[in-house]
Amino acid sequence: MENSRRATRAWVESGKRFTLEGQPGATKHEQLRHALIQQIGLLRLSPGDALPSENGLCELYGVSRAVVRQTLEELENAGIVYRVRGKGSFIASREPSDADPYTLRGLYAGVRDSAAKITSDVLSQKYVRADGNIAASLRQTPGDHVFYLERVRRVDGEPWSWIHSYLPAEYGAFFEGRDMSHESLHSVLNENGVVVLGARRSVEVMPADDEQIRILDLGDFPVVMMLTSLSFDPYRQPVEAFTAYHRGNRSRLEFTIGE
Repeated sequence: MENSRRATRAWVESGKRFTLEGQPGATKHEQLRHALIQQIGLLRLSPGDALPSENGLCELYGVSRAVVRQTLEELENAGIVYRVRGKGSFIASREPSDADPYTLRGLYAGVRDSAAKITSDVLSQKYVRADGNIAASLRQTPGDHVFYLERVRRVDGEPWSWIHSYLPAEYGAFFEGRDMSHESLHSVLNENGVVVLGARRSVEVMPADDEQIRILDLGDFPVVMMLTSLSFDPYRQPVEAFTAYHRGNRSRLEFTIGE
């Protein structure tokens, strides 16, 4: 409960006044929904952290209780929050679905909790025209512009993965002026009200080609683990299609059956 109280205080103290002005949406509850998702991302709230009370949200955003209740119900239906009668609304846990019980860690879980430094070499950050596969994944038309971000992720200077990300063109503006060598793509999306709630992924182990050997500095272990992923927001709209090549000696596939 202390974590929940801290999260609520951080929400309230992060700004003296909140407004729905400029938020997308034709109705108050649509605007409030976007504003709450954005604030959840800005504060980097974790599962179990509490949102302000219904009365508190009414005061913070200047909306009626009916608008707040409708918004919270939509967020609950989308799997972003859960509500406990008499206690309030809390950030929901984003557990992998039964259909996607696999996780490619690349040993990042341990790295994040250590003193190791994670950085990215940004090789490309631009708008490109979508080919047939990318267009189908992002529900675009072949030839439409999409935002493309190419990075090499490093841990303490050592290359670990080479990532090619494609996002709908309207998300490109979020990355203007951002230093993606030290920032997380998903953190930038969160700050702008875009939350990834699920993904469809596949993994394949293969011999590395010459470019992968060069970029990932594979040396005497020319093997990569290729992860392809298509992530979705709470409304099942595509957010990011990416292909990542991980060093074969720095990655592992974990899966759980029957839990």
